[in-house]
Order: sequence, then structure tokens, then C-alpha cells
Amino acid sequence: LLKIGADLISVETGHAHNTFTIAFIRKLKKQFKTIQISAALVVDAGGAEALIKSGADNIRVGIGGGSHCTTRLVTGVGRPQLSAVADCFKITQKYNIPLLSDTGIRYAGDVLKAIIFGADAVMIGGLFTGTDECPGKIVVKEGKKYKYSWGMSTNMASEHKMLDLFTPTAIVKNSIKQMRSFIANSSRGEPKNFEEGTGGLMPYKGSVTIILNEFIQAIRRSMWYQGATTFTDLRNKARVVLVSSNTMAENVPRI
Repeated sequence: LLKIGADLISVETGHAHNTFTIAFIRKLKKQFKTIQISAALVVDAGGAEALIKSGADNIRVGIGGGSHCTTRLVTGVGRPQLSAVADCFKITQKYNIPLLSDTGIRYAGDVLKAIIFGADAVMIGGLFTGTDECPGKIVVKEGKKYKYSWGMSTNMASEHKMLDLFTPTAIVKNSIKQMRSFIANSSRGEPKNFEEGTGGLMPYKGSVTIILNEFIQAIRRSMWYQGATTFTDLRNKARVVLVSSNTMAENVPRI
């Protein structure tokens, strides 16, 4: 990957604050002197600091908040996203390491909130499902267009749908076959695959550029409201206040 021009390698696991991931990052940094590593996923300051000290060049924050994710429901593990970003930002700011907020983006305003709480960038998945640029064929049901979408920790992803939608390399194909074989031959009497996600038909949305253009305009307008010209300026000027649950009713159109 480095030889063909990759700028960043993501070392990713559902919970990266563990000895195996930390040891692997150290090994990569020792073997490849110029490698840039993004480490995912963590939700607290301790995890962020451990990964940074092991050699991570940026940290991805978020467990269980994605639109396709059920991790918090089935395992009881996770943390509200803004709380996680704010906690990890204490550490990434200390080491001058970028923080990526991963999960929870439904509206453009969510991007601004993530930045205000400490994110340098956001990762968006579910919002882009159903676009032309998203893998998958358009499905017509009752006259409406959809695309299938699912979380990666689902039976749909691990069994057979991967090869139906993607054209992976031979190495990836072989890995998928091995994974299928392991699941099929498991003798532990466990379910075929413990799922931490869900999936289904997502409404077709056209080109992703439509969503991106709306986000750009909304972000500019938000910064205008707050008198900010840069994201750093925005973070310094924004104020966080407690609100009641009624704000959820007030935030949405009611006509």
C-alpha cells in the first residue's frame, strides 16, 4: 500500500485500546519509518493517549454511534459521541495529534458540533448510503428506488454479499473465503456470527455531490452565525450549554 502511494494506513478494531493493537502499531512504526497511522476506535482519554504513545499519528473516536451499529445495545459498550470527542480532545490537543470523529453525523450541524468539541475531521458513512457513488445496485420497490446497505459486523457483510457488490483483489477474496469457512465450520455451537449491526434498503439519493454541497453551505452559514472565519476560531468562540429534552422537538420542522 505504501509503495503504490497510500498516504495513511488505518489500523482499525472495534476497540483499539488493547495490547494487541498497541503492539501492532509499534511494530509498524518500527518497520516502516515513514508510515502515517490512523488508529481506531477509542472513546476516552486513556485509550487515546495509549495509542498516541504507541505511534499513532491520528485518532478516530467513536464506538456504537453509527446508523448501522447496534454495539451499544447488544454489548452495553460505547459512549455518547460528543462526550467521547471532548474527552479524547484533552489528549490529542496535548500531543498536537489530529482527532477524527467517527459516527453520529445526520445533519450538517452535527459536523460543526463535532469540530467545536475537538474534532479536526469527521467520518461519515450512513448519510452517504444510497448515493450513486456508494457501491451496490439500485433496487426498485413499489415504484421507489433504494440501495442495500449494512454494517460490517453483520451476517450480510461476512457471508456472501461482499463479493456481490465489490470487486476486491485476490488477497481480499481469499480472506473472505477463509472467514466464511471459519464461520461454517465453527464447532462451538455459537450463532453463525454475532452481529453488532443492522442493514436494509436505503432510499436512493442521487449523487453524493448534492449532499456535500448542502453541507458546505450549511457549515459556512453556521460559521457566519458564530462570527468565525476558521475552525479554530469557531472552536474558541462557540459556547456549550445544557438543554432540555424538549430541544429535540424544537429543532425539527413542525408543519
